[in-house]
Amino acid sequence: MNLQYLQGLYEQHPCLKNLTDDIVLPAPRLIRLKNIRHAAFSFFATTVFKSLDYNHIFILDDKEAAAYFQNDFETLSGALDVCLFPGSFKKTGQIGALNSSHVMLRAEALMKWNAEQVRKKVLITYREAITEKVVNPNTFTKNTVFIKQNQKLDTAFLLEFCWTWVL
Repeated sequence: MNLQYLQGLYEQHPCLKNLTDDIVLPAPRLIRLKNIRHAAFSFFATTVFKSLDYNHIFILDDKEAAAYFQNDFETLSGALDVCLFPGSFKKTGQIGALNSSHVMLRAEALMKWNAEQVRKKVLITYREAITEKVVNPNTFTKNTVFIKQNQKLDTAFLLEFCWTWVL
């Protein structure tokens, strides 16, 4: 049994039609799948992603589940614009200890999610990460400095820009 055969079985599953019909209803819906474990959830999610031309947000229980799901989803779907939206902190409850790589991943995910050129996006996160405060998109865009390779930078402007956040 190969991967394509297994994906084909999920594509033919009778529950998939009901699930995709519920997703495309005009009113937003919260859909929770129960009693689907491990890789079966990844196969179902990938099949739904391939069959619908919409943005998708997957909220998992914890950061380990989200990381495993992201890996499975990227492998099964071949999608390139899969963003992980992690929590900002190193450990749960330690608000002062920021994880700088997670802060960068959060910013990247927000930038990709707000981008107009990508039409079919996937955001994978977990409960703890979405409860953190996020900057307003307009403020985020207004206060973002885009730097290109080999671009001449005005250091006075950059220092002034940075100092506005310190004061």
